[in-house]
Amino acid sequence: WPCLLLLLAPSLPNFRLVSDRTPYLYRSSSLDNVSIEDATQLVDASPTICLELRNEDEFGRLTEGGLLLASSKNTTIVHLPLMEDVDSLFNHVAFKELPMPKRAEALFYFLTDAKKYDSIIISSLTLLTLYKAILATARPKVCEAVRLCLTAKEGRMIIVNCAKGKDRTGLVSALVSLKVGVPRKEVVEAYASSEDLLKEGDYVGGQERKGGMDWGRLRGSPPEVMEEVISWVDSTYGSVEKYLNPT
Repeated sequence: WPCLLLLLAPSLPNFRLVSDRTPYLYRSSSLDNVSIEDATQLVDASPTICLELRNEDEFGRLTEGGLLLASSKNTTIVHLPLMEDVDSLFNHVAFKELPMPKRAEALFYFLTDAKKYDSIIISSLTLLTLYKAILATARPKVCEAVRLCLTAKEGRMIIVNCAKGKDRTGLVSALVSLKVGVPRKEVVEAYASSEDLLKEGDYVGGQERKGGMDWGRLRGSPPEVMEEVISWVDSTYGSVEKYLNPT
C-alpha cells in the first residue's frame, strides 16, 4: 500500500498507524509543517480525511506542504477541537481533580479573581488530570472522533492529529484501539512510544497558548498515565464501550 512510505517521512513526527487492526487509520503530530515531498505522497496515496483535534488558536502558519495538503481536492479537513471549552475543562480540574484544600482555594478565587483561579488550575495540571478533564468535558466530540476514525478503509484514509500527536490524539487513538480489540498492554505501549518518537527530552520551553498554558510542562507519555486513564474510564463510565455509547 503506497501510504506506508509515509512512515519514513522525517517531516511528520509521531506519524504512524494507530494499530495493525486499523490499517487505514494514522495518527500524527500537527500537519502544518509537513514537507512538500511528504504532502505530495499523502495526496497521491488515497482520498484522505485529516481529523484535526486542536483549537483554532493553535493553528500555525502552513508550509508549502501544509498548503498543498489543506487545499487538495483529495483531502477533507474535519475539525473537532477537544479543548474548545476551556472553562468547563478548568472547572472539572478544579472541582473534580484537585485535593480538597486546593479545591477550596480554587473555589474562593473562582468567585473573586479569575486570573488567580486560572493560575491555580494551570499550575496544578498533570497529564492525568488533563486527560480526565478532556474525556469528561468533551465527551460528545471524543465519541464523534472515535466514530469517524472507525470508518477508515481502503480509499478513505484518516489521519487524526493534534499538536504533538500524543495527548488528544493519544486519547482518541487509545479508545479506537480498545474498541477494535487491541490488548490493553499494546494500547499503553503505543501511547508511551510517543515520548521517543517526539524526542521530548530535547524539548525546551513549551509554546504558550491562549490562557497562558505552557505545554512544555506536560511533555512525556509515561505508560502509567494511560493505564490510570483507562482504569478511570472503566470505573467512572463502566467500560470504554459504555463511555463511547452514552445513553
